Formats: sequence, structure tokens, C-alpha cells
Amino acid sequence: LFDKKWTLISLKQFTLLLLILGILFSTLTYTDRIINYEPSEQAQQALTWIKDNTETGTIVFSLPEESYYVNYFAQRESFSLLHSKNKLKSNLTTTILTSTYINQLFPILEENNIDIIYITPKMKTQFPNLIFLLKNERFKLLHSNEETEVWLFN
Repeated sequence: LFDKKWTLISLKQFTLLLLILGILFSTLTYTDRIINYEPSEQAQQALTWIKDNTETGTIVFSLPEESYYVNYFAQRESFSLLHSKNKLKSNLTTTILTSTYINQLFPILEENNIDIIYITPKMKTQFPNLIFLLKNERFKLLHSNEETEVWLFN
């Protein structure tokens, strides 16, 4: 654009102005969106609590899209990974999230050695059946911070 010979200088200046404004506005909208994708302060505190108060080999269950946050902040193994190609774990994750009976849920948690369940606000709204099943004597609320919770499965 700079090396080309322009016959209308005002058109060249207008084109450069449009390019600069386009880069500026796209940068601003990107930074606004990136804030929405990072885990909230409450989520970071809950995940740090998991790191500080659980053993190293603990397996944490949560939504697959939370798996990278669990791995990074809690430094624990997440049961289901977002981009995993393991169909069995994907099916088990779906079964856990949609379970309506404890006799369906408990064997899966026991067989896969899932100790901690990390509950996010999104899980509470999308999977109320799972939240209802947590009201059982085998589950214990370990940590709560606003809408984010950490449950232990005995």
C-alpha cells in the first residue's frame, strides 16, 4: 500500500485510516472477549484449594471444558479432557452428568477412582440432576465459594 503510486492521495489516507481503525477495534473486541473466557476468581480459588488440600493422585471430575483449568490451577488429573479422543471416557462423562439415580452414578465413580467433583455455575444450570444426587451421605461438600463448589465422593 505504501509503495503503490496513488493518484488520489486522500483515498490513500482514507484507506490507511480504515486499516488502523479496523486493527484498533478488532483488538479492543478481542480483549473484551478474552476476559469472559478465563476462569473467574472464585473458580481459581476453588481450584487452588483443590491443589492445596488434596493428594497428588486425585482424579477430579468436572465439565470437559474445565479440564485444562483443573490441570493447570489444581495440578490434578481431570477425568475427562475437552479434546480427548477416548470415546469411553466421553460416554462415561455424559452418563455421569445425566445420571438420575445413585445406583447408576456410584459404580462409575468407584470404578474410575473419581474422588473430587468440581461444580461450576454452568454445571448447576445445565445438570440439575447431578446436583440433586450430591445430596447423599456419600458426598461431602469440602469447599464452597459463591457458585463454585468442591465435593468429595467417599
